[in-house]
Amino acid sequence: MRFALILAALALAGCASDAAMDDPLFKAGYEAGCGMAHSSREVRAAMTKDQPELYRRGFSAGFSVCGGGKDVGR
Repeated sequence: MRFALILAALALAGCASDAAMDDPLFKAGYEAGCGMAHSSREVRAAMTKDQPELYRRGFSAGFSVCGGGKDVGR
């Protein structure tokens, strides 16, 4: 299952280079995005505010792969 999620993340992050996806900053963002996939938009925005682009790209990929996309607490 985890392997399938990683493959899906790679597909979703198609604009990111392989080197970028191996970067610890991308990985940290991915893990955070996945962990916050069901949190509110405001919480996610606060989490990514002032973060580097590579972190935000990882966050977006993790968020998408782990079931994000539906706003919580509107």
